[in-house]
Amino acid sequence: MKEASKDVYMKVNDVRTKVGTATVQFAETMEEAVEIHGGAEEALKLLNSQYLTNEMNRIRGEARGGPGKKVIESRALALITDDEWANVAGDPDAIQSLLEQKRTEVKETIESERNAQLAAANTGSDDGEDDDDDDEDDE
Repeated sequence: MKEASKDVYMKVNDVRTKVGTATVQFAETMEEAVEIHGGAEEALKLLNSQYLTNEMNRIRGEARGGPGKKVIESRALALITDDEWANVAGDPDAIQSLLEQKRTEVKETIESERNAQLAAANTGSDDGEDDDDDDEDDE
């Protein structure tokens, strides 16, 4: 098991303030996870709860029209290679241009993924017919 700590911040009177430190144990195996979280039933409840939270956040993101600016920025930064950073080092305009290029790539990827999901969702066998098993001859 590993222990990790992370400072917790929140806005207090419009000022970002440290309010504490979260310290948790991270399991390295499923057996450790079950032990940490009080047994298999509790571990499964936590896993399912997190899965539900992730799905709800995904749906909220879709309702907003996709990921927000911070997510796009983070993904764009992650796409920049060491060589690309080296090529723009010290040139703020070149850095901004590179970032904008990567943001565009991220947005295009998101859009194509969304279009693929919509296409997959619309390939069902909806022929406009009522699928009920009501036969008119049963009277």
